[in-house]
Amino acid sequence: MSYPKLNPEPLSRLWFLARGYKQADPRYTKGRPVWLHPKTNDALGKYGQKLSMRLIPYKKYGPNLNQYLALDNPHGSMYLARLKYLTFVGPIPKGYTIDHIDGNTLNNDIRNLRAVPPAINYRDGGFMRKLRNKGIIVAMFPGIILEGYERMAEWKASHTERQYKRLTREELLRIFVGPTFSVVDTSDLDSLDINRHYDPMVERD
Repeated sequence: MSYPKLNPEPLSRLWFLARGYKQADPRYTKGRPVWLHPKTNDALGKYGQKLSMRLIPYKKYGPNLNQYLALDNPHGSMYLARLKYLTFVGPIPKGYTIDHIDGNTLNNDIRNLRAVPPAINYRDGGFMRKLRNKGIIVAMFPGIILEGYERMAEWKASHTERQYKRLTREELLRIFVGPTFSVVDTSDLDSLDINRHYDPMVERD
């Protein structure tokens, strides 16, 4: 995407809207004008400049894992994921956290964000880490991933922790994608029909 050279005058609202940006509520940005794109990590100022962000590590997993993007602000910073959810979806219920559905905390595509209770976030995050530990990388198909979480939760509820820990890669993937889908390799996930997971409120590529 091309950005204009900085001008002495702020860019028009139409310039931002024509490129898919939406302005964040100034109450969430300490009054600072911030325009966000639903699919990228871009945050622009009123002159079209890219605003600076920094990586904040999640303390529980150490400095090199689960890093989150935060928008720098003279009066503090805010996680980009939370700001985007507030801007494009709406208020976050009290006590809820913003979950990155595909497990990639740097993927702040609005389709990859959901507000969930911390317990659900911890449960699903554990499933995603288990998949990755088995060498399974799941593409960002939010609807399929969420259904996979539910299947895995149901399976785990009817089995012992020892059985869960001993699952093979093939067994784990079969539970995750469902019994009606024959899995040979993780690349087969690319052939899944995601039309039924399409959100009409979100523009597709």
